[in-house]
Amino acid sequence: MKLTDNNSNLPTHKAHLNKTFLEELNHKLWTTKGAIFIANERLLKQTNLSNTTLALLSMYLIIAGLLTIYPLTENLKSLQSYISIGTTAISILVLVLSQIENAGDYKLRAHKFHDCALELSSLYNEIRIFKTLNSNPKEEDKKDFCEKINVKYQKVLHKYENHKSIDHDLFRVQNRHFYELKTVDVWLIKFNIYIETSLLYHLLIAMPILIGWYVIH
Repeated sequence: MKLTDNNSNLPTHKAHLNKTFLEELNHKLWTTKGAIFIANERLLKQTNLSNTTLALLSMYLIIAGLLTIYPLTENLKSLQSYISIGTTAISILVLVLSQIENAGDYKLRAHKFHDCALELSSLYNEIRIFKTLNSNPKEEDKKDFCEKINVKYQKVLHKYENHKSIDHDLFRVQNRHFYELKTVDVWLIKFNIYIETSLLYHLLIAMPILIGWYVIH
């Protein structure tokens, strides 16, 4: 594990804590904008998963409805009551999921997260320019600059919804070497993200097929 320049016990990804506030602000903007860009991607993915799930559930409804009218086998004729119950259950699922997804407003929230990340990127670029073009700035200039950027940073954060902790976790995974993550840590984070963002949709897609297959056979 690499240590900071002053031989503290802090790992590399916390080295900024032993440096100036400018370095700490630089780090905050880098991680926050990265996590918020990921929040944007997460919500867009959730929108696609939601739309796909609703489309497939609607398709199941149409197929089940056709089977009640045109049973293909004698076995299906004897299962009409089960098919009717399944159709009702899927209809309720579609209704509930549609209400939840509409309330979530994922696409609009993703757009706002993207706007937030762009504003933070602009502030981050200001810091990078200041650090690059001012090789030896005066302490007073650094203080004034940091105060100005910090005020802008706080205003941006107050304008927008906060991202989830899993967004920061995925940012850490994408920069695993910087954060010194072990392979097991990476897989645990990815597994937790899958459970929180995708598992429900995949279950809703798979369950009607699995239950239908079990009943028929």
